[in-house]
Amino acid sequence: MLSPEQEQQAIALIRGFAMDAPLRAKSGHQGTAMALAPLAHVLYSRIMRHDPTDPVPTIGGAITSGAPVMEGGAFDQRESKRFFGCRQPGRALDQRGDVVSFRSAPLTEDLQVVGPVRARLWVSTDRPDTDFVVKLIDEYPPGGDWPEGFAMNITDGILRLRFRESFERAVLAEAGHVYAIEVTLAPTANRFIRGHRLRIDVASSNFPRFDVNPNTGAPAGVPSTPVVAINRLHSGATTPSHIELYVRSEP
Repeated sequence: MLSPEQEQQAIALIRGFAMDAPLRAKSGHQGTAMALAPLAHVLYSRIMRHDPTDPVPTIGGAITSGAPVMEGGAFDQRESKRFFGCRQPGRALDQRGDVVSFRSAPLTEDLQVVGPVRARLWVSTDRPDTDFVVKLIDEYPPGGDWPEGFAMNITDGILRLRFRESFERAVLAEAGHVYAIEVTLAPTANRFIRGHRLRIDVASSNFPRFDVNPNTGAPAGVPSTPVVAINRLHSGATTPSHIELYVRSEP
């Protein structure tokens, strides 16, 4: 068990993975690594176009039932005919226009992540309600059986924006307003091996594991016509979106 001092050191380290890297370009550019440095001092925002009629498909996760519609476990985060809702087999999820990905530089030594995981995000939307999904991924380098690498899902979580203040009271969003939210991921224990990367994916859907938000603000169970939401993830000195997790010291 970490001492309080070690816990703070671990949190400080992971906060250094500030979300200040530009979204991977669709041209195939590999993107900039998450900075292992102080939080970004310039305001950035990444846009996610959440279309409820084309949600991000569920590829594994902490699922104990649901077959054959969904399957639990760890899988390469790449679309496949094996998984419900995949429209472009072979496409990596981080190549979708509604997924924003951040990755560390290749690790120079093993990193043990053990315990709770949470994401503190600053977000905005042009709709009265939407969802934010966060996924922690262990990104294997290319080689051997995986010439394109292997992006293994570790844990994830979701928050419906209307419940950002409390699950007891729904508060719809004001278009364009930036909200600070916390997305709780399931606790985990994983050793990220030297040469691997930590990756964070942020999206607004994970279907069919979670029902798709129509972005209309309609109460749950009340039919409404889905509309596209333009969602933004902000980072910078005043909106320091980041992931917090616990690093276990070697015995």
